[in-house]
Amino acid sequence: MTENERNMASDDHGAAAGEVAGTKAADSVARRRALLRGMTSGAAAAAAGLPLQALATGGRKHCFHKDAPSKKCKASVSGMHSVISSAMVNDWPESPGKHCTYYKSSWYWPKDGYNNAYCSGKYGQKFTRSAKYKDVFGCVSGGWGSNEEKSIGEIMVKQLAPHCHWVTACLNATKYGTQFSYSPHEVTVLHNDTGKCLDALYFFKNYQENYYS
Repeated sequence: MTENERNMASDDHGAAAGEVAGTKAADSVARRRALLRGMTSGAAAAAAGLPLQALATGGRKHCFHKDAPSKKCKASVSGMHSVISSAMVNDWPESPGKHCTYYKSSWYWPKDGYNNAYCSGKYGQKFTRSAKYKDVFGCVSGGWGSNEEKSIGEIMVKQLAPHCHWVTACLNATKYGTQFSYSPHEVTVLHNDTGKCLDALYFFKNYQENYYS
């Protein structure tokens, strides 16, 4: 092979190596982009699958059973039976809540910019006192008895149980915002979850209705 032929062969090899390197670099970039996309979608999927206590507003909070105010517990449906230490109480703010009788009068309901009483429900939507219970909670018709056809205002005036405790949970969530254990929409999700609704009702009734004024 002549010197010229050897130089041409060397050039061809270098070009081929460059093409391979370029392909590998492109593949590497593509893999990184795909990985990032996967991480993003995975994070979204993970967030969607998180338990409600992890999605509850404002992070960790404490509460107490109305019959045992000295025992502070985790403010979540799954953690209400877990008593926490005094050191944790200092670090975890309280999730406050008014008693259901507090909201009998519209005077104590949250007010919009026009001073109209309202309660937030499914998807955080605002509902007036005349809204039907089933619409506020987005429940399947017939699942909660005849009272689901009544307005949330009437339910609170007459203190129709257990519906009044669910409305109270939404009112507390509306009133206190991120101070409360759950958002109004999360309350409605628990309401419609047949596997959690009884525990959630017990939690809201006994751990989140502690203040009468």
